[in-house]
Amino acid sequence: MDTLAKLNQAERLLSETKDLADLKQIHDIAVAAEAYAAAHGLGIHLENHAMEIRLLAARRIGELVPPEQGKRTDMQLVQTSDKLEIPKQRLSDFRKLAEIPMPEFKGKIEEAKAKQEKISYYKILRGPDALVTKFTGDMENYTPPEIIEKVKAVFGGDIGLDPASCEFAQRTVQAKTYFTEADDGLNRKWHGNVFLNPPYQMPLIEQFVEKLIGELPNITSAILLTNNNTDTYWFYKSALAARAVCFTRGRISFYKTEGPRTAPTNGQAFFYFGADTARFRNVFADVGLIFKIDDE
Repeated sequence: MDTLAKLNQAERLLSETKDLADLKQIHDIAVAAEAYAAAHGLGIHLENHAMEIRLLAARRIGELVPPEQGKRTDMQLVQTSDKLEIPKQRLSDFRKLAEIPMPEFKGKIEEAKAKQEKISYYKILRGPDALVTKFTGDMENYTPPEIIEKVKAVFGGDIGLDPASCEFAQRTVQAKTYFTEADDGLNRKWHGNVFLNPPYQMPLIEQFVEKLIGELPNITSAILLTNNNTDTYWFYKSALAARAVCFTRGRISFYKTEGPRTAPTNGQAFFYFGADTARFRNVFADVGLIFKIDDE
């Protein structure tokens, strides 16, 4: 039975079963179907359909497995979940899903569908505006000089274009050309060596990622800096298009116009688009773990 046929069968079983093992299997089938739909370009509608089944199965698991409270029945269920190899953090997310009233839960899913946005755990649990680190041109967060120097080293000189910036950020970036919010970089032609630290708020981050990927034939090379939100559609598309990805060891502390540096809640990732992956690996070797996407 192929992946999508399994998904249809899993959907039929979802409303009937109360068995943890069956629910875990339904969840895993939905995960595989979502990845299959994304990899084969079957469209966001099918990806979201698989994600909805995945979330519903997760929610049911969260309802069945309570926190460890010392009761015999509770511990039996917790031990069963351990045998199913459900990580504690993921199980915590399942419980949080179960705490969301069903009308609100369904409403968030339908809202994402109506906007044709990718459904994710992050959006359902925390909402679309929860990402806290903004872009190079944000008045609160700016890329630190030590990172900018590495970007310039990869480019072998200056940054040609910073398409999401401001005058204050340019004191450090010093790109030959930069676009501010007023310039609307999404509607400009991009060129040369591009450094992009996009707005991390939907739908802008997705729009900037789409713009970068679309401009790849017109630019020399590019480095994209984002949070490592690996469950998002834009992250997946960035990784598919990049030649290499560096996952940071620890977190980048962005700086502000005044006061202490920011304290992001997760790590970051650098995507490299260009011909010289060896230079990127050498320069960013001390930043984190580097994955090469394809052969040179």
